[in-house]
Amino acid sequence: MPDGNEVLTVTPAAYAIYGNAGYPASTTQSNNTVSLNPQTAPTIDNVEIDSTNTVLTVTFSEAAIKSNGSPLQATDFVLSMDEGTATLASPTPSGTVYGVNYATVLLQLALDGMPDGNEVLTVTPAADAIYGDAGYPASTTQSNNTVSLPPQTVPTIQSVSIDTGNTTGSPVTVLTVSFDQETYGTA
Repeated sequence: MPDGNEVLTVTPAAYAIYGNAGYPASTTQSNNTVSLNPQTAPTIDNVEIDSTNTVLTVTFSEAAIKSNGSPLQATDFVLSMDEGTATLASPTPSGTVYGVNYATVLLQLALDGMPDGNEVLTVTPAADAIYGDAGYPASTTQSNNTVSLPPQTVPTIQSVSIDTGNTTGSPVTVLTVSFDQETYGTA
């Protein structure tokens, strides 16, 4: 596949091309070269994950599509993970949503367990699944296709205090509970 560094040279065969006056074209020419346009396959430029470890943003070097021109699907990707306490629920993303253009794909991620921050997730194109505009398939060997998962922990109580005060003549008791992270209630 051309990478743009190739130079095509056109040289007339001796006594094969003649001009209007009947003279043959010279086999020595000065304007007879052209550089080929690069025809590359898409590569993964970057992988990011949101703070909840549920959405991967995969950015390609160019528009990435299926061989028939249709948008990519979750089955066009293979996931693997090393280290940490969480594991992948499946080696295939649980869903796919396109970003702004075909060069950015959002993949839904399903995990078993809670990440401790040591997990390294690898996103790889499935074999013969992802193509670029030039029609070349993405390699299953990539170099910018990993991301570390941020740790997720359950809220832990850091401190508890009681403040008994007297405001406007009636006793008030305030119980203050401090957690190690921002919390919210559902009840």
